[in-house]
Amino acid sequence: MAGSMYNRKTGFGQTKTVMTRPMLGINDYNDPLSLYDNVLSDAWDARPNSDGDTISLQTIATNSKYKTMMYNTGEVVDGIGDYFYSGSTKYEHLIIVQMDGELDHDTIIDDLVDLNVTSNTRTIKDISAYNLVHTGTAGITSMCMYYTEAKRYVCFTTQNNKTLLLYDYTNVMVVTLPFYPRKIVSHYNRIFAIDMSNKLWWCKAGDPFSWYGLEEDDDKIVTSTAMLNSTAYTIAAQPDVPRPLEFTITTVVTADALGTLAVVGTDSLGVAQSKTYTPITGKYITPDTWGSITSITAAGHTASGTADNIKIGIAPVTGFVQADAGYWTYEQESYLGNLAVLGNSLFIWAQESIWVFQGYSYDTFSSSKYISGIGISTSYTSDTGVAVSNNTAYFNYDSKIFEFDGSSYPKPINCPIYTNGSISNGIYGGIKLNEGNLIADNNNLYVMGGRQLSLIDTDPETPGSTTIEQHYYYMFDIKRRSWWKRAGLAEENEDLNYLWNPYYFNRPGSSTLWAVAEKWDGAETTWYLRTYMGSTYDTTSYICTKAFANSVSDDSTLTQINILCRRLYSGSTLNVYYSTTTTYDADDWVLLKAFTTSDLDDEYKVVTVYTTGSEICRQHHFRLKLENTSVYQLDIYSIEMRYRKIGRSR
Repeated sequence: MAGSMYNRKTGFGQTKTVMTRPMLGINDYNDPLSLYDNVLSDAWDARPNSDGDTISLQTIATNSKYKTMMYNTGEVVDGIGDYFYSGSTKYEHLIIVQMDGELDHDTIIDDLVDLNVTSNTRTIKDISAYNLVHTGTAGITSMCMYYTEAKRYVCFTTQNNKTLLLYDYTNVMVVTLPFYPRKIVSHYNRIFAIDMSNKLWWCKAGDPFSWYGLEEDDDKIVTSTAMLNSTAYTIAAQPDVPRPLEFTITTVVTADALGTLAVVGTDSLGVAQSKTYTPITGKYITPDTWGSITSITAAGHTASGTADNIKIGIAPVTGFVQADAGYWTYEQESYLGNLAVLGNSLFIWAQESIWVFQGYSYDTFSSSKYISGIGISTSYTSDTGVAVSNNTAYFNYDSKIFEFDGSSYPKPINCPIYTNGSISNGIYGGIKLNEGNLIADNNNLYVMGGRQLSLIDTDPETPGSTTIEQHYYYMFDIKRRSWWKRAGLAEENEDLNYLWNPYYFNRPGSSTLWAVAEKWDGAETTWYLRTYMGSTYDTTSYICTKAFANSVSDDSTLTQINILCRRLYSGSTLNVYYSTTTTYDADDWVLLKAFTTSDLDDEYKVVTVYTTGSEICRQHHFRLKLENTSVYQLDIYSIEMRYRKIGRSR
């Protein structure tokens, strides 16, 4: 009764009230004392409701929604999601590229696994014969979807091979590239790629098999042999891309009468053509371009003793376009880091600049430097270094995440930017970028790779060890411009006694991601496709307020906390804690009061915590933590704090 009277009997000017509605997300970038009232210093699995005026707290039980859909033995290299309709049925696919997953595995990529998630079936294609290499230190891979009028292709590259792998949901095909690829995208009915240096490449429109041929290969068509007469040469291989042929003749003793060579095949457009050439001693390059060779027949050759030798290959090309395929060199850059399509333009990231490549055909293509002073971080040059959502790109640079709409100068979004004392980028929350890769869907940007550790046994080679790692990720709500921290994969989860390397892949046409988890059993790796991308192990859902500093002169005491909330189902709980530590991740919380589900209501209700002064007596800074330990949703609308001023006459 005394505590109640202390809080309620006040005179004029003896109390003050601070109201906060924690709707602006978390900010662990700035000090908790410097945050705006409606910003949180920390949160776990809290999310804004669709109506935008409340925050929901709900613990996601580890085993309730997080089930294995499909799995396969192997070590994940890369993956991509796709979907299409057959009649009214939507078929979702996740295509995984993998190695064998054994402890002593080599670096060869073994399989392409097509998961038809809708029908719960999988197709495994053995691609080991292509000798595609992936290593941890040189492991940049890239995947994209490429559609023509007749086909839809899954495209895959690795930086270690001059190879483009194509999968059309029936067959796997490979294309030899004239470069080592870093990143690929689909744009204007072509595949565009940047190489491991400073060139942008593209294939022929509608034809992923035809690429610009830069390098000379003087014996690709016919390997070195004695010259023939009235006989066809043996064709060893076809041109990699349409380009001129190169005849190289070497005199053995005395120069022969060389005669002519009749070539039958197709031109760069696939149209049949037949040409007769008169070779010379040394190199002769044909004036015609050849896409394929059917036969090369000699006539009129007379040997002078021992016949001269001949080899037939493909000639180097000049210019930057050949039969609609081409390349563009960025001489000012030492290397290119990534690329993405925004609107009708292709943007290319270098170390300290962003270039734009525009046009729709080889005779309209142009490129120019679009942004100076901002580029892409050298440590984020993999396929997830740039994410695109709603025609806006997100990328890492200088330990910040930037947002770029293709027209205005990029702005950081992982922290507030102050101009003349006011926030100029519209971001009140923030995160400290550490190791994350970026993925985006239509509604959110995800920063992956973080993990919250609770290590009991740190021996990773012991199957069934009690090691627990709770992975998490940051989520940026694009519409509300706020940051949140969500639970990822819990390693102590069903059959995943030891799990590492969680992967998240975009799920086109959906507002969730595909979650893939790897498990090590001491001999080999198995990966699992999951139906839900969040799961909590031994962790509740909570929010932590900023560090309030409304009494820097120590002349007042928090005496009453009013929380406007509602439970959606019977079973919700609410625990209220306080801490006088400003460090956002400090774990020194002291319980003020625990509300059971009977204390709450299905309608909005104010629950009150009275403090008599002993808990937060005359503290000039403190934080509050609101926690729901149940799997039933609890909505928080507002938090009101009432203070009693000290040293005033009653």
